[in-house]
Amino acid sequence: MRFVTPATRRLDLEDGDWIDVKQELTVGELLRFQTSGFKRVRADRGGDQDFELDLVAMKLAKVDAYLVDWSAKKADGKDLPYSRTALEALDAATFTAIEAAIDGHVERMAQEKKDRTGSAPPTLPSP
Repeated sequence: MRFVTPATRRLDLEDGDWIDVKQELTVGELLRFQTSGFKRVRADRGGDQDFELDLVAMKLAKVDAYLVDWSAKKADGKDLPYSRTALEALDAATFTAIEAAIDGHVERMAQEKKDRTGSAPPTLPSP
């Protein structure tokens, strides 16, 4: 049996800031994030499909799934613990930097796995 071993990696951001992210998501975390943006999915008897996506929800769910800790500070200079509420209060540039760092981490992890095994990691089918 193969299970995800909890581990984190520290990713550096600009200006000395950092984030700690999960090295790998469990299948439950991955599926919750991948399906988080589906607001409505409908298939009719003829096989046609119609769906509505909430891309904001998907972006927030991806970052929330990976992010464990960060170097964010309150206005008084004290540490600001990571929370989904704090994540949603970030300015757009900081969120974009965090999301880009996580995307780069995911790509590096896939490449590392490919280098070790000689093949790309399997992907889950799209809903």
